[in-house]
Amino acid sequence: MTPYKLIVNSEKNLLAIGYGNDFPSFPDLNIAHFGITVFELDTSYNILRRKLITEDQYAGVVLDAALAEDENLIILATHFIRDTTNFETGAHDIYFQPSITKLDKDFNYQWSITIGDHQWKEFHDDFYGICESHNKDGYVIVGDRYIKQNYPFKEGIMAKIGLDGDSIWYHTITSLESDINDSLYDVIATSDGYYMACGTRFYPTENDTFDSVSQVWLIKFDENGDLVPAGSVSVSQVDFTDQLRIYPNPTDGMVYIDQDNINDLDYYLYDDQGRLVLTKLDVHAHQIILLDMTNYVSGTYNLTIRDKHGNQHVERIIKVRD
Repeated sequence: MTPYKLIVNSEKNLLAIGYGNDFPSFPDLNIAHFGITVFELDTSYNILRRKLITEDQYAGVVLDAALAEDENLIILATHFIRDTTNFETGAHDIYFQPSITKLDKDFNYQWSITIGDHQWKEFHDDFYGICESHNKDGYVIVGDRYIKQNYPFKEGIMAKIGLDGDSIWYHTITSLESDINDSLYDVIATSDGYYMACGTRFYPTENDTFDSVSQVWLIKFDENGDLVPAGSVSVSQVDFTDQLRIYPNPTDGMVYIDQDNINDLDYYLYDDQGRLVLTKLDVHAHQIILLDMTNYVSGTYNLTIRDKHGNQHVERIIKVRD
């Protein structure tokens, strides 16, 4: 077994969760049983029970797990499969898929699902953090995925699933600027009824200062996956649709564009001289777009938004000194 996660249950026993197999030595890949492995240890670290979950016959790694109030385990993992057609020659491919698995309090397998992209891929989605929802009706999950049109860059994922694994909502967070990696690695339920996720924004830029290359960021959101503005800020409702919010405005750094159930929007940012600064086209629904204006000079900028029917809205954004 390779353990990845430790959890203390209601009896103060330790649960060690990871991946393992049922072979004492390097297994024959054609007959080996790989799967999620769970150990329970008492306070003296004696093994009380262990179980290998083999319902999903493929290997991988465990990224996080949550213990629900009813002692059920929800486990985030990345599974992989091998194309062993040419394994003897050393030429074989490995494909990945993110998985969410539920075990009951006796470690019995309940279900395993994938949300988002269901394809087995070389460059795959990942779910890194999970917590139980405030009202105990499901689980909130965060992670990242590769952007199809802009590989190898990533966008963040926020999602919620129900108690039976059904998808309740699924949002992505991406930057208006190109060539930026946005990832979320952990999430907690906060005492004020919201959720807080942490992650990084990474600029793969050479010859630059450290602070502008990598940023640590916090995302606060509600039960529906909508961002919660920090402090007292202005929130603009775009006039040609009620499916879009832009905030804060004025800003001294980050602007959030919360695009709900509307597809194929184009964004154009112009400075006060009418020069085009940024462009992002064909943005899909249920996405949160980040516009980082931290290093912009103070002044007025115009964000033009167009839909596929030719409707247009111009949002005037005021950048103030930080």
